[in-house]
Amino acid sequence: MKLFTLLATASLAASAASGDLSRITPEGRTLECPLKHTAVKANISGPMATVVVRQDFVNDSGTNIEAVYNFPLPVLAAVHGYQIQVNDRIVKGKIARREDA
Repeated sequence: MKLFTLLATASLAASAASGDLSRITPEGRTLECPLKHTAVKANISGPMATVVVRQDFVNDSGTNIEAVYNFPLPVLAAVHGYQIQVNDRIVKGKIARREDA
């Protein structure tokens, strides 16, 4: 029975790892950046799971871009932190309470 629970939780975590990165052109069009790799690590403790998702995208436009990252979450999920790395530069996001965001 415990093995089934772990597989179901891992399956849920893997299915949630479907973020996408879209770049916005100067004309206002939205174009998807190619996803090159996704890695998911999950730590399960009782009814709680902590999941880290790493996704690697490529900017194939040849210029700097404005982009929007979209990552759908299950209803009861919460984000504890996020960051984006562009070459050697790392930008860490700030988490705000729902009512302040």
